[in-house]
Amino acid sequence: MLISFVAFFIGIILGIIFGVIPGFHTNLLVLIAPFLMNYFNSLEIGILIISTVTASIFFEFLRSTFIGIPNEISSLSVLPAHRFVLEGYGLKAVKICCYGALFSILISAILSPIFIKILPIIYYNARGLVPVFLFLVSVHLILKEEDLRKKSFAILVFLCAGLLGFISLNLIDVNQPLFPLLTGFFGISNLILNMKNSVKIKEQKKKFNINIKKGRALNIVTSSSLTSIILGFIPTLSPAQISILSDEISKKENNEEYLLSVSSITSSYVIASLITFFTLKKARIGAFTLLREIPIFDMVSLLILLFTCVLSAILCFIISLKLSSLICNKINKINYRKLTIFSLVFVCLLVFIFSSYIGLLILIASTTIGYITIKTKIKRTNCMGCLIIPTMLWYLK
Repeated sequence: MLISFVAFFIGIILGIIFGVIPGFHTNLLVLIAPFLMNYFNSLEIGILIISTVTASIFFEFLRSTFIGIPNEISSLSVLPAHRFVLEGYGLKAVKICCYGALFSILISAILSPIFIKILPIIYYNARGLVPVFLFLVSVHLILKEEDLRKKSFAILVFLCAGLLGFISLNLIDVNQPLFPLLTGFFGISNLILNMKNSVKIKEQKKKFNINIKKGRALNIVTSSSLTSIILGFIPTLSPAQISILSDEISKKENNEEYLLSVSSITSSYVIASLITFFTLKKARIGAFTLLREIPIFDMVSLLILLFTCVLSAILCFIISLKLSSLICNKINKINYRKLTIFSLVFVCLLVFIFSSYIGLLILIASTTIGYITIKTKIKRTNCMGCLIIPTMLWYLK
């Protein structure tokens, strides 16, 4: 029991590291697994993995909110969240995300026995409809633009992002291709604009109102969690893509509702991935491949890992809110231009370390495409063509 708690807290610490530092990903657990296996048994490794993945989600919200550097999990939340910071409501953005993450994990864990029964049925009967669904959503995203000029740029951006995504994910050998891809689309391009416009961080407000009624919030968290679990088992669909599908199904009235939905989908994706592994033996999260080391992955093991996920979420909810409050006290005193330059240099260095010079080329290309969306004032979600087009082609091959 004591060793299990040690594994749990090591996982929390690793999750904080992976969540806060750009470019660090929970998939790196695969590299340190041989070392960990010298000290923990297979189930304890499972506890460490689940606590790491869960913790990383909460602290990725802090990074994407206050710095603006996303990954494939936080890519669609980074823009509205960072906008809240520039307006002085960074703490509000983090609080919304953390509440969405915590309650979606609780709801998903409670409903998991039902989905263990029905997901295999859905998986083997509905997967053929995914490319059609994605195509219709893509067309709808483009048609949502205001006029013909913006629709034309949206098509161009969607296709260019799709081509870049297909090349990065399928045609060239590059480590962690999503890091430079999504960082360029949603992070670097925005940082360059902020630096160019000499953006200053306002004093962050400690008192604010969240403009979502409790009933509406519960509906958003529940529907987003259900969407994530139902679609989370489908190969190649990421939380970002599921967020796009969810937004087209259930419209959000403001950025607060959007953040609540995205954070709910992101966090319940952990439960969805765990159930998928338990029922279909497919690891949707790279670190979950290590769960294959558990000799008998039975219902008891699953319940222990679900409990670990919930406990991690509660602990990280408390820590992340405390930490975000401390950040808000200091962030307006920081020279934002210097912070932006440091972030740009640091991310480029990490891209080179993880993905070599090819990763830098991908970063430059994705940043250019992301910057075009800013200058033409079209929706940045069109950049998700980098994942949607490769996914459609994967299903059609």
